[in-house]
Amino acid sequence: MKIAPFKLGDYVMAEVSAGKTKKVQKCLLENDGGILYVRPVKADGELSNRHFSVIPVGNKTYSDILKPVEE
Repeated sequence: MKIAPFKLGDYVMAEVSAGKTKKVQKCLLENDGGILYVRPVKADGELSNRHFSVIPVGNKTYSDILKPVEE
């Protein structure tokens, strides 16, 4: 799995489900059983208990889905 320029444990910006909508949110990159997951960071800075799999579809790559965190 090529996720360069990111690596597991990095924080990235990724689109995640928020109820019926999706929003771009700061997330932690994780791996479980060879599947890449993003775990959102809540407003208070704690990690969410939820995580979402990241699977590029079609011509998309991880670089299209994951963006650097802008501080």
